[in-house]
Amino acid sequence: MIEQVRTQIQVLRVKLDSDLFILYERNNLIEKEDNNSLPSSSNIDDDLYNHKYNLITINEKMYRLTNQAKLEITSTEGNIYQINTESTENLAKIFLYQNFKKNLDNIIERGLFSAYLYIALTEFFIINNNMEQVLHCLCIANITYGSTLTIKNKIISLEIGKVSTSESNSKNAKIKAKKYAENRAPTLRKLESLWDEDNWTSKGRGKYEKFATQIIYHDQVEGIGFDSIKKYISKYDKTKNKKT
Repeated sequence: MIEQVRTQIQVLRVKLDSDLFILYERNNLIEKEDNNSLPSSSNIDDDLYNHKYNLITINEKMYRLTNQAKLEITSTEGNIYQINTESTENLAKIFLYQNFKKNLDNIIERGLFSAYLYIALTEFFIINNNMEQVLHCLCIANITYGSTLTIKNKIISLEIGKVSTSESNSKNAKIKAKKYAENRAPTLRKLESLWDEDNWTSKGRGKYEKFATQIIYHDQVEGIGFDSIKKYISKYDKTKNKKT
């Protein structure tokens, strides 16, 4: 069971490290050098806090984060273990790239940072042989990572774009509908007038079809078809009868 959990932790770490690499690469924080110039273990400590990273330094940096976070875990009354707010803020100052402030990338990095902290809690409870909390914290670590994926996922961004486009199209459609109704109003008023002049309301069954046929046959009203005439005049007649 423990080995399976450790494997899942490692898989999650790889995903987090890879996403952090992509985030840093997008912000020009990744070294553009060949494999022969990757940092050695002797100068990795310096690279952790410089402006340029690569996958090795990111991996080292986040192992350092989780190791430090485990030392920051404290217990409260009722044996509740946590990394308190002050410790979290101090860790954030060290391990978050501060120039991401007020930027979507800052939100993404903080999401990844939170997932790493839950990995630290998971590993802490493995050491303390508390499997219930191990599974609980690992679950939250994955959920936190999933939430971060939602923020950065291109498909989600496209869906947001579709919603915005849909709202824009809806506004345009309402404007067009309003103009169409204004242009059509004289035609409808003329239909109403012809209906009332010949007292079609009293002509009994099939009157709507007969009225539409007459309008079309004698070209009395232009720009409207048989079905539209029938549908509109039926609604007009029934509405008028309700008022009387």
